[in-house]
Amino acid sequence: MRWMKGVVLFLVLFSQFSCSQNTAKEEISDSYNESNKQIEEKRTGSTPNSTSSDKLNLENLLEQVKERFKGVELVVNSKTGGKNIHIYVGIGETVDVADTSLNIEIEAYYPDFIMDELNGIVTKSLDEKNPSAKIKIYKKHNLIFDGWLFKNYPDIHPFDDDEYDIRLIGSKLR
Repeated sequence: MRWMKGVVLFLVLFSQFSCSQNTAKEEISDSYNESNKQIEEKRTGSTPNSTSSDKLNLENLLEQVKERFKGVELVVNSKTGGKNIHIYVGIGETVDVADTSLNIEIEAYYPDFIMDELNGIVTKSLDEKNPSAKIKIYKKHNLIFDGWLFKNYPDIHPFDDDEYDIRLIGSKLR
């Protein structure tokens, strides 16, 4: 009889452990399903709380940026003792930097740069809180830099060259 109590106790404990394992499995499964749902929402650009107007608002904001900002001002500093050159480059334009072998192209300008989990790199407003420019720099017509320059954080992903240092110093309005 004593062994029977042991078996019963074992079965009770085993069933409780099994039930708790199913609960844990359900929690993991729920977490997995939620993660997949979030990934799908990011991929499609829709969330339960968002509407297509959110996407339209972002597109509208980007159009307003294009309408408001004409270009950017940069300073090209010579590391070899030459002069510092202030230049203006229109958004979507490429210019030759005088007295250098450099060409600079401005692909985009975001006055309030953020990395948004749904849309990637965006601007959250027209205010110049975190100005950034997506630029390409060519030396003797060979691409040597393709990235972002930040006015407020010039040391984040800076243009690195033996001869020149290039900084974003401002924007030009239309």
